[in-house]
Amino acid sequence: MALKIHRAIADSLEKAGFGLEIAWPNILYKPCEHLDDQGEPLPFLELVYGASNRTQFTLDGDEGVDRVNGLFMVNVRYATNRGAVLAENKAHLILYYYLNGGEFAYDGQIVRVIGASLEPGAPDFGWYKITVAIRYESYQRRT
Repeated sequence: MALKIHRAIADSLEKAGFGLEIAWPNILYKPCEHLDDQGEPLPFLELVYGASNRTQFTLDGDEGVDRVNGLFMVNVRYATNRGAVLAENKAHLILYYYLNGGEFAYDGQIVRVIGASLEPGAPDFGWYKITVAIRYESYQRRT
């Protein structure tokens, strides 16, 4: 069942149309293959699924419903020495896209945003990285 939640998250990010390539979990992404006219690496987004926990919501045994609370992160990566403004603008667009109470779905599985935060940007292996952390909840049948 967690697969549908992950698919809903991935679909929401893809449909948002932020204008940058996305590095998907467990799919090799080579920034050196995505260069601008000056041969510099293009900025990109990186999706990271964080922890989630499942708690019993109803007492209906195998037919019941569980609440899933979780976290996913979108790292905004711009090459270093390009300043922080463009990266911060993109990170804020993502933050505003995932507003509290916003919902998205995949195959009937609804995911609701319950909070989002922005971590300060910092150098990270040749990239200036800003992380947008999005907390969510979803309800799933146990069957």
